[in-house]
Amino acid sequence: EFPPYEERSNLKQTRRRAKRVEYSAEDLRILEAAYKENDFARGPKKAELANLLCVSLRSITIWFQNRRSKERNQKKKVEELRLATEAAKKSVVEEEEVREEKDDDEDNKHNE
Repeated sequence: EFPPYEERSNLKQTRRRAKRVEYSAEDLRILEAAYKENDFARGPKKAELANLLCVSLRSITIWFQNRRSKERNQKKKVEELRLATEAAKKSVVEEEEVREEKDDDEDNKHNE
């Protein structure tokens, strides 16, 4: 069945994680251009990018996944900022309305 724990832990140590792919500025320009065309790399286009950049198909897949994630996060931040700005504007308007009501109340007291 399973080898003893010591042997299993040694098996895990022999596996090496692949080194991280570092893309040059030119590589990133090519990838970004491809992303603008289509945010999913498929089939021949994916193979073409992998060959052009001398990386694996898996690396191209991961780059596109990360790029889509980056875009989602950017959109989320923009939306959060928009909502915060709207809330701040609403708060300022409400404060102005409260001040005007107080001013009106004070004017009415003075007129009585």
